[in-house]
Amino acid sequence: MLFIFWNSTLRSPAYIAEKMNRNGKIKDIFDRPLDKIRPTGHIAFMKKQNHYDKILSTALMVFHDRGFNDTGTQEIVDLAGVSKGSFYNHFKSKDALGIAALDLYWESHDASLKLLRAPNQPALTRIDNYFKSVAYDEKGCLIGNFSTELSTSDLFRQRLSELFKLWTTEMTECLSAGQKDGSIRTDQSATDMAEFVISSLQGTILRAKAERDPRILTRFQKSTSLYLASCKASEAV
Repeated sequence: MLFIFWNSTLRSPAYIAEKMNRNGKIKDIFDRPLDKIRPTGHIAFMKKQNHYDKILSTALMVFHDRGFNDTGTQEIVDLAGVSKGSFYNHFKSKDALGIAALDLYWESHDASLKLLRAPNQPALTRIDNYFKSVAYDEKGCLIGNFSTELSTSDLFRQRLSELFKLWTTEMTECLSAGQKDGSIRTDQSATDMAEFVISSLQGTILRAKAERDPRILTRFQKSTSLYLASCKASEAV
């Protein structure tokens, strides 16, 4: 039902119709479909807000900055500029929002993962480029942060485990290709090396975060490349 406010008094459609019929304008408004009515004034300049995206992006920012447990839903909606009711229209719970934020963070990592799939490059070169793309962040990695903070939650543990498996698969496929092109050592399985590299990377990011020292990440990148390289590739370097 359409209501129009005038001088702070609620007016019904019947009232407005009766008043505006006197000058022949109201009938036209109510007879026309809503999509044919052109907004005027400040309404014409209002952009439709996507509350889901606002809540999710704000949550990701705050979770990454302060952690999951130290952040309340009221704080998130206040920062996002939406109502608490809007929050529950999109997310069943704070946990559901946390999982969505974790997935959004993973999606942002895809640009780096694409470097592992780059065609026409030796696998070791792809891995070096991948490591270089992993920039130092004093807030650490959200996947690692949530693994530490929320490991007692079955919901989060399951999703984190899935993401680590996806990550391992990406690295394994690249290392397998490197064993075939001669750039990666073959005395260990690609899967074992992938799991070692990802676990080591997470530990390195955690230490760099604790010591506020990006050089720790740089040293890891160089040492891991040497560890992965085949003897033939090492001699060529």
